[in-house]
Amino acid sequence: MAYEKKYSLWAEKHQQREWASSEWGTALKSRDMLGQRVGILGYGSIGRQVGRGAKAFGMEVFAFTSKPRDTPESRKAQEYYLDGTGDPDGTIPLQWFSGTDKQSLHGFLSQRLDLLVLTMPSTPKSRHLLGKEEFAILAQHSPTGGAFLSNIARADIVKQDELVEALDAHGSGIIGAALDTADPEPLPKESPLWDAPNCFITPHMSSLHNRFVDRVFEIMGSNIERGFDKPFINEIHRS
Repeated sequence: MAYEKKYSLWAEKHQQREWASSEWGTALKSRDMLGQRVGILGYGSIGRQVGRGAKAFGMEVFAFTSKPRDTPESRKAQEYYLDGTGDPDGTIPLQWFSGTDKQSLHGFLSQRLDLLVLTMPSTPKSRHLLGKEEFAILAQHSPTGGAFLSNIARADIVKQDELVEALDAHGSGIIGAALDTADPEPLPKESPLWDAPNCFITPHMSSLHNRFVDRVFEIMGSNIERGFDKPFINEIHRS
C-alpha cells in the first residue's frame, strides 16, 4: 500500500510543509486494491492473516503450500491463531496450489499476481526458491510488468543478487519490494540492496509488538499441554 500510494513522496512533501495538490496526478495513477491478485507462498498462521487482510481490501487470494490441501478438512488451520484472526477454515483463497517442484511453483506464479507475499519457513527445499527465472514468469503473466514482492519470512528464500538486478531493471517481473529480512543480517551499509529502487527495508521487526512475549508464552503453554501425544502447533519440519 505504501508503494501504491507513494507514501514516501507525501512524507517528503510533509517535511517540506507543502500542500502538494499539484501531485494529484501521481495519486490518480495508484492502482485500486479491489480485484488485485495476491499470491501467498506459505499459508500458515501468518499467511492466513495476510489472506484475511487482503480479502478485506477486495483482493483475490491465491495460496501455495508444500503439501496438497484438496479437501475442506485439510485446508483447516493446524497452526496457532487467535479468535477473529486468520483463515481458520481455509476458505479465503480463490485457488490453492501445492508442491515442492519448480513446475508446481511456476504454475502458481503464472496466476497474474499483483502482489507476492512470502510467509514460508527457511528449509533446504525453500532456499533460493525465487530468482530471475521465477521473476520472468511473473513478468510474462502480468499486465503491469510484474508483481510487488513482500518478504516477511526469510531472506534465503530469494536469490538476493538477482532481486537487486530485477529491481534495477524495467519489466523484470519485480516492480518493488518490501523486505523485513536480508542476507546477511544486519545488512551491511555497502549492500546494493539499500540503493535498489522501490525497495523498502525494515530490520526483521514486522512480528514485534507490545504483546509479542505474551503470544510466545501462549504458544509454549499450548504445546506443553499437548505433551508428547499430539503434534506441536507451529512445528516446522526442515527436511
